[in-house]
Amino acid sequence: MTGTDKWEDTKNSFPYEDIIHLEHPNPRYHLRQTMEQRAGQFSPFAALTGYEEGIWETARYTSSKRILDEEEKNKLDEVIQEIQVRNNPPIQITYFEKDKTKKGGKYQTIEGTIKKMNSYQGFLLLQNNLKLSIEDIVKIEIIPTQE
Repeated sequence: MTGTDKWEDTKNSFPYEDIIHLEHPNPRYHLRQTMEQRAGQFSPFAALTGYEEGIWETARYTSSKRILDEEEKNKLDEVIQEIQVRNNPPIQITYFEKDKTKKGGKYQTIEGTIKKMNSYQGFLLLQNNLKLSIEDIVKIEIIPTQE
């Protein structure tokens, strides 16, 4: 039999002719998938789970904490003493917040009033229950009030 004879045979008879018109069998043990579920198996996937998040975390910028000189420390002490004399007026505090995952952190500014001050342990507790270490504070300003 030559190659041409094979070709003639396939042209005249279809190999699945006996089953092509039968109904598709239903599965016995599981439900059929919807078209969306079937298409989902071809959707892209991340071969390296968490890789992109790791790249973003590495690229995220953090700044380092700056050390205050003696003049800046004295100015902070003066403002803290004035706050105690004026019976806790509203203030604006700029402080360094350490990053939970990376070295460094960022500077935050918040307004409020002091609930408790403990210079021996070195912290301020604000009315919103935010506890700040005095070492992390870089600037305190008293907000002027209209009296």
